[in-house]
Amino acid sequence: MEVSLAQYMEDMEMKYRDSRYWRKVWGIEIMIVILAAGITFYAKPAVQDEPLPKMKYGFIDRTGQVVISPQFDEAWEFHDGLARVRSGNKAGYVNKSGQLVVPIQYEIKDMFDVASFSEGLAPVRIGAKKGYIDKNGKVVISPQFDDAWAFREGYAHVQSGGKCGFIDKTGKVVIPYQFGFSSFSFSEGLARVDVNGKGAFIDTTGKIVIPPQEGYQREFHEGLAVCTYQGKTWYIDKTGKSVINVQFDEAEDFHEGLARIRVGEKYGYIDKTGKTAISPQFAGLDGFNGGNFSEGLVHVKIGEKWGYIDKGGKIIIKPQFDMVAPFSEGLAGFMMAKKIGYIDKTGKIVIKANFSYADPFSEGMAVMGVPAK
Repeated sequence: MEVSLAQYMEDMEMKYRDSRYWRKVWGIEIMIVILAAGITFYAKPAVQDEPLPKMKYGFIDRTGQVVISPQFDEAWEFHDGLARVRSGNKAGYVNKSGQLVVPIQYEIKDMFDVASFSEGLAPVRIGAKKGYIDKNGKVVISPQFDDAWAFREGYAHVQSGGKCGFIDKTGKVVIPYQFGFSSFSFSEGLARVDVNGKGAFIDTTGKIVIPPQEGYQREFHEGLAVCTYQGKTWYIDKTGKSVINVQFDEAEDFHEGLARIRVGEKYGYIDKTGKTAISPQFAGLDGFNGGNFSEGLVHVKIGEKWGYIDKGGKIIIKPQFDMVAPFSEGLAGFMMAKKIGYIDKTGKIVIKANFSYADPFSEGMAVMGVPAK
């Protein structure tokens, strides 16, 4: 299936900026949150003109105990010991005790203006520009960028004057502004950049190591990157060599040695030689919502219910849930009767389904949501 660069950009924005959007599933509408660890869901009645429910968000620990009471208009998972929270149109950061380490002071005009911490720094908007703060809230890289992303592998992707470049943690521009908008952060030592509308890969010196080519290219995962052009899909290695030519309708990134593929409406998995490891047989979530192995298991839909299989395709947790999320830190969210709880890897319910909203666990904590009173 041919996917436009614009569609791919939307995909990547959702994956790496915690975007939230609504998706209709099984007669109810589910809000799916794309996170590094997996997906989150939040149910509401599927009435077209009904306003979205007002929620308050807090945090639970691995026992399901509420450790930070629901008090925020929005909250995100913990990174580097701090979690981003929003009240009204401003955001700040709390620690695991619920203390506001960085006061709620940064104005949010859109969902991307304030991001989570990564490698000790977080991009925030101050006035018309973006800069970076440390975990004490001190501005360490002055607001000077039109847009800025989280640090990955020691570098951050920034935009100024319609061009993208990269900075180090001192704020020094180490790779000059020269690339187009559809450029991404570093992954496994390489960054996908836009060179006159074509996709290339650079190393941390800014040297182009894989020349520009048509179509779109995902970032590297486990040494391979997916490329698509004119209905064809293939994987390249870090030299740019094509190593797997895909004969499927769709192919995804590798996770834990396997990559999800689609044939018609069914999903399966291939290994790094391109051999089919699990034949396409499962109905599944689409490309935005997960379907990657996490902690040795992946969620699949069989009939009208969801369960989990292992890398041999064996059912480990029988299909019994209305909706599930990938495992993170040994636990996975599940939905039953429009309420969300958590199971362990045996399928045992360890946190009862009491929540209207729940995130994957991160650093021992998970965002939870309840209707605002």
